[in-house]
Amino acid sequence: MSSEAATHPQPSPPSRIAGLVAWPRRLPGTLALGLIGSALLWLAQPPACLSLLAWLAPMPWLLVALGEDPLGRRGWLKLWAAGAAYWAAAVWWVVLPHPLTPLGLPFLAGYLGMYLPTFVWLVRAALRHTPLPLWVAAPAAWVGLEWLQSHLFTGFAIAGLAHTQAWWPSVIQIASFGGAYAVSFVMLMFAAGVVDGARAVQRSRDRSLIQFDPRPPVAFFAATVPVAVTLFTGHFRATSGGIEIAPSVGTATVALLQSDIRATWDPDPKRSERIMQRMLDLSKQAARQAEAAGKTLDLIVWPESMFRTPVWTFADQFTPPPELNPAYAERAGYAQRNAQAFAIWTGTPTLFGIDRYNYPGPFIGDVMEWEMTFHNSAALADAQGNFVAVYDKMHRVPFGEYIPLFENLPALYYLTPLSGGITPGERPVAMEARGARREARTPEEGLAS
Repeated sequence: MSSEAATHPQPSPPSRIAGLVAWPRRLPGTLALGLIGSALLWLAQPPACLSLLAWLAPMPWLLVALGEDPLGRRGWLKLWAAGAAYWAAAVWWVVLPHPLTPLGLPFLAGYLGMYLPTFVWLVRAALRHTPLPLWVAAPAAWVGLEWLQSHLFTGFAIAGLAHTQAWWPSVIQIASFGGAYAVSFVMLMFAAGVVDGARAVQRSRDRSLIQFDPRPPVAFFAATVPVAVTLFTGHFRATSGGIEIAPSVGTATVALLQSDIRATWDPDPKRSERIMQRMLDLSKQAARQAEAAGKTLDLIVWPESMFRTPVWTFADQFTPPPELNPAYAERAGYAQRNAQAFAIWTGTPTLFGIDRYNYPGPFIGDVMEWEMTFHNSAALADAQGNFVAVYDKMHRVPFGEYIPLFENLPALYYLTPLSGGITPGERPVAMEARGARREARTPEEGLAS
C-alpha cells in the first residue's frame, strides 16, 4: 500500500444499509417519528377523514426501520408507545358503554400498539438477512401483521390502513381481488418506494459513489406503477364497462337505519324504551320515504343491539318448551310481541340487532338452574313480525365482548358490563327475507316491557 493510499484511504463500498441514519442528515428521534406516523394515520380516520394522509403515515416508521443503529430497549418501547397512542385515540369510544370500560382501553391499546415495533423489527430483519428491497419487505410485513391482528384473539380488524380509503372508490376496487389486504399492500409499497427512492437519490449524490445507482428509478417505479394500475383498474371497474352484471332477477329496496343514540351506559330504566321508540320512528320514516318514491320497502335493517327486548330461545327454537313455567313463557314472548307490534307499523320484514338468551336443554327442574348461553345476534322477523331466523355473532371484539385469556375467570367480568361475555356463534346463517309485504296500520297494543 502506498503512503498516499495510507494517508487517504479509499472509501469502501457502502453496505446495503449503511448510511441510513445519515439520510436525511438529521432525523427526529424514534418517539417523534413514531408519533408523527401515528398522528397522520389517526387524521386519515374519522372524524378528520383526511384519507390522503394515510399514504404518508408509514413513511416515518419506515425511516425508523431503515436506521442502522440498534434501537435498544428504550427505542422499542418508544415505538410501542407511539403505536399504543394511535390505538388509544382511534378506539377511544370503548370507554363509552359503561363507567368501568375505560379500564379496558389501556390493555386494548397496549396490545394493539405492539404491532408497530413488530413491523419495524420485521422490516429491519428482512433488509439485513434477505435480498428483498424495502418496497417489497415493508408491504409484505405490514399485510402479514394485519392478517394476524384480524385473527389473533378472534381478531380486531378496525381502523386499519385500507379503511381510510373508503371514500375513494377507484382505490378500493382492488379489494375485490385481495380484500383490504390488497389496498394496504399498495399503500405500503407506495410509501416504501418513495422513502427508498429518495434515500437512494441522496446517496447517489455522494461524490464517493462513482458507479451509477439503479435503485432510485426502480424504487420510484415500485411506488408509482402499482398506484397507477390500482387507479386505472378501480376507475374501470367502477364504471359499467368493468363490471359483470348478472341477469336481472329483480331488485330489493332495503332501509338501513342508524340512530343518533350513543352507545353509552345509562342507568335510566327508560333508556331502552327511548331507543326502541327512536328506532320505530326511523322505521316508519323509511317506510314513508319508500312509499313517496313509489317503491316497495322489502327489508328494514336495524343496527347491532338496538332491539332492546332480549329474545329467549330454547334449543335454538323460538317456541318455549311445555316444561317452562307459564310466567316465564309469557316473559319469553315479549320480544316476539314487540316485533309483531313493529310489523304492524311498517308491514315489512325486519332484521333486528338483538340480545339472545339460548337454553340448549335439557329442560328439567327449575328454569333458574337451566344452562344458558348469551349471544349478540341478528334476528329476522317476517312481515307479520314472526321471528324466522337468527344469526349469532361469531367474531367477538376483545375487551368489548370477551376478555382474552381470562374467559375461565368469571370474577373479572364483574368489573365490566359484560356479565360473562358473549358466546360466539358456530356458523353463518343464510336468511330468506322474501315474503308478502302487508299493509301497515296503527297498532292498538303497545310494546312489551
